[in-house]
Amino acid sequence: MSRPSARVRARNPRKKTEQRKARSLDPLAREAIDCLASIVARCGYSPDEVWRRVKWKCDRIPKSVTAQGNGTSRTADAAAHILTLWFNERGYAFPNGEPRPLPERGPAPSIEALVQRVGANLTHDVAMKYLLDTRSLRKVESRYVPRTELVSHRGNPDSQRAHHMRTLADFLRTLEHNTQPRRSAPSWFQFAADNHEFPVSERHAFHAYMMKSGSAFLKDKDSVMYRLAQRRRPGGRTVPMTVCVYLSEGPGESKPDNVGRGNRTTGAPRPLAGKPKEPGRGSRDANRPKRVV
Repeated sequence: MSRPSARVRARNPRKKTEQRKARSLDPLAREAIDCLASIVARCGYSPDEVWRRVKWKCDRIPKSVTAQGNGTSRTADAAAHILTLWFNERGYAFPNGEPRPLPERGPAPSIEALVQRVGANLTHDVAMKYLLDTRSLRKVESRYVPRTELVSHRGNPDSQRAHHMRTLADFLRTLEHNTQPRRSAPSWFQFAADNHEFPVSERHAFHAYMMKSGSAFLKDKDSVMYRLAQRRRPGGRTVPMTVCVYLSEGPGESKPDNVGRGNRTTGAPRPLAGKPKEPGRGSRDANRPKRVV
């Protein structure tokens, strides 16, 4: 569809949008702030200076930013669990593991039956809106089938903001837990692999590699948690469990250093001999994971 001309836009004035009031803190947001304050304080920083910095930042946040969010809700977590059941429950996948196309309504196997299986006060309409808004499903004639086992929030700002808040609280909760003495609380898994001289030229290839390998890792852990949940005793206690993978780049890039790294006059990199290797494999200086608990 072509973009409307300026003349057409002049005849159709932009509608005024009502600004929503900023929300009060919900329990998840309060937990994230409390954990962050404790973690920063344990590093020895002045609480007064931390408060002044937070106040300085909050004073500069436009009102339009706070008017966009809808807070947080566990509904998205419950709706995303539909995909886990779809790929693992008997009768919902083909023998090769591919998910079966399902009708929206009706007895099992159907999306309606999966919503009922999830429970957690999840309604059919809310679940379908979440799965369609995040483009997690595609329609095949009169049925639906998942595009992938993973949910991407990049195309839906509302669900992305809520997802970021939940992920932040989960990560900070792990950091806060691991500050406790070992004798009182066993450490939760928290490791990192760092490289402070990563070549910028390899950035995009490494991001693609991590998307592929990280997705496979998460799919496997999702299936393992599903199988363990199926084995629990009737009436046994349960706890929400999250496995999260993320990649972060540092705040700046170093200046190029051409000394001994290519042609003396142009600084052009020397061509690599042989077949390209998978990122992180076969390198003598490849960093090993370091524990940071």
